[in-house]
Amino acid sequence: MLALVEGEVHLIGADLLDTCTALLDRMLGGGGELVTLLAGADAPAGLVDAVRAHVARRWPFVEVQAYAGGQPHYPLLVGVE
Repeated sequence: MLALVEGEVHLIGADLLDTCTALLDRMLGGGGELVTLLAGADAPAGLVDAVRAHVARRWPFVEVQAYAGGQPHYPLLVGVE
């Protein structure tokens, strides 16, 4: 798995969930109040719920919004504001 931020590779990992949560931890370490998750067409079942649970556990004051984006190629798109 590749985790990109503004087109730059920031993480490479073997596990999708671990890579997503590590990327979010890096992004939220710089601040943020809202995480937006867009689940891709081929996102594994439970991925969004697991990411949401991770954010709630590690970043309890951050709101998470999740949507079925349906995009091909990318199982999860993440935005932090």
